Amino acid sequence: MSNEAFTVRMGFFDTRAWTTRNIVDLYKTELSNAGFVTSQFPNISYPKISPKVLLNDPFEGAKTISFSIAPFGDFVQTRDTRVVYEQDKAKLAEVGTALANIFTWNICSTAKVQGDPLGVLRDIFRRVKPDGILKLSPKVNKFSDAPSNLTGYPDKPSEPQCEDKAIPSGTKVANTGLWTLLFGLGVSLLTKGKV
Repeated sequence: MSNEAFTVRMGFFDTRAWTTRNIVDLYKTELSNAGFVTSQFPNISYPKISPKVLLNDPFEGAKTISFSIAPFGDFVQTRDTRVVYEQDKAKLAEVGTALANIFTWNICSTAKVQGDPLGVLRDIFRRVKPDGILKLSPKVNKFSDAPSNLTGYPDKPSEPQCEDKAIPSGTKVANTGLWTLLFGLGVSLLTKGKV
């Protein structure tokens, strides 16, 4: 099978914001082992959500977190606080907060992919996730079939170069992080002393 581009749209809700490096690191081993490569990093958005926490609901000893996010709907996670955390890793409910990490990523198949690349990608993005979080079901399409814009997701990046190269290292991301840090320091200095 020749190299072909695919667009993956997905997201998860964690207690922290994920960077492009975090997302690449989470998936790169599984993607590489399955025969996928990419020349790009995912586009990520962080839509605001307002979680609510309820105690002893829906049962005594429960801690429940819930939130809505358009257009994805309602999400609920409940932790039984009478059970040790290692046996009930409902991290969002335990901590009582949630941040949305929604991403769009172009990935290429190679001749090493065994089976239908669409199915293999769906399986990887369903299976591989941080512990104790809530997530969206992955939407996987051929790049040519995926719309440029899809409500709720970041825009689709330009078509990747589907050559047999590894999942990208963190070099570009590290530079982006440095510029973000420098920008943050600049804003901090500009606002210092202001109420």
